Amino acid sequence: MHLPSRPSRAFLFLLLPLLPLLLAGILVRQGVEIPWIGDGLDRITGRRSLEEALEEARAAPPPALSLLAGRVLAPEGEPAAGAEVRIWRVPPEELLEDPSREPDLRLTADEEGRFEAPGLEGDFVVEGRAPGLRSPWRAAGVLEAGQRREDLELALEATRMIRGRVVGPTGRPLEGARVRALPLDLEVLAEPEAGPGGLRLLGPAPGETRTDAEGVFVLHPLARGTWRLEVRHPDHPKWTGVHPAEGGDLEIRLDLGLGLAGRVRDEGGRPLAGAEILLRSPAEERRLESGADGRFEVFGLEPAESADLVVQAPGFARAFLGGLPLRRRDVQETVVDLEPGFTLAGRAVDPNGEPVAGALVELETGRRTPEGRPWEEAVGLASTRTDEDGRWAFEGVPAGGLRLVFHDPEKPVLTEERVVAASE
Repeated sequence: MHLPSRPSRAFLFLLLPLLPLLLAGILVRQGVEIPWIGDGLDRITGRRSLEEALEEARAAPPPALSLLAGRVLAPEGEPAAGAEVRIWRVPPEELLEDPSREPDLRLTADEEGRFEAPGLEGDFVVEGRAPGLRSPWRAAGVLEAGQRREDLELALEATRMIRGRVVGPTGRPLEGARVRALPLDLEVLAEPEAGPGGLRLLGPAPGETRTDAEGVFVLHPLARGTWRLEVRHPDHPKWTGVHPAEGGDLEIRLDLGLGLAGRVRDEGGRPLAGAEILLRSPAEERRLESGADGRFEVFGLEPAESADLVVQAPGFARAFLGGLPLRRRDVQETVVDLEPGFTLAGRAVDPNGEPVAGALVELETGRRTPEGRPWEEAVGLASTRTDEDGRWAFEGVPAGGLRLVFHDPEKPVLTEERVVAASE
């Protein structure tokens, strides 16, 4: 094929209509403004100028925002200027589980008592407060995207306080006791019409404080009505009671409660410090450690006839003592002697040498507690599962012959059992 050495006349004829546009592009690159060329390019390409696009964007209406708005009213019905509006952006059930949760929004009502929360979407709970005043309830609802609710009225009522003193069995003031005031009914009302504007009602916000060096506490501000009180102190069992709307100051006397004390020793009778102790009773569960002298004590336990102890320390087998009687302060010391123990560990693999994750590994020692329970079940070593790498471990295993049973996670049948010596 022969290529011409110069452009043909037909080719030059085709380029002539494009020369003005090419020339305009060169001039525009040099900073020369050519309005008629710009307009022509806009008409050819269908593009708008930047100024036109911005002007059109300014003229377009903004997307609709959801809005929660209303008024806060004082007891006489006048606007509560400066009142605080608290809003939680959670479903009411979450607030019932954690009544002391801090609000997500805090707004201040204007001179007309009005407030606005633009952009609020989804679940919400709202209440109003002012000095000496508080909503007798908290209202819960849901705002959809773009929904506007502007007619909410939060009526405030005068608050009350609950004062009192917490003492021990002998009348000695108890410092640091935690005192909580909880509404008698924390349930959400089922009928939406029960609240303002079709909202649901929750009980008022709870109160919480601690006693001072004289055992004195003050709960304020609280909504009017009857409250349930809870008092907790580490050396005494929990106290609960009801304080009516017109009730006076309280003196709450805590019981001494039940307790258990003892010491942990090694096989030679030497004290073991830092031993981990788990106390379990029908009423509760506590965890503690032995001190430098191997001693431990726990008091303020809830009423129960007896408790079980599981004691463990590095290098020793776990110990179980069951049915220990719980007594008052004049308790007789319980001695826990630990014997040497081991950590039994290994890895489960399939016939191809690949790790087996999630396999159930059961331990049987053949030992029994005085009550006849399997020892490994009493101390929490009955079974474990392999990790992603197929590894498993039992800590605090006593010396002697042991039986291990492995179960494949994908087969509900026994796959392997072994008898091992824990000391090996």
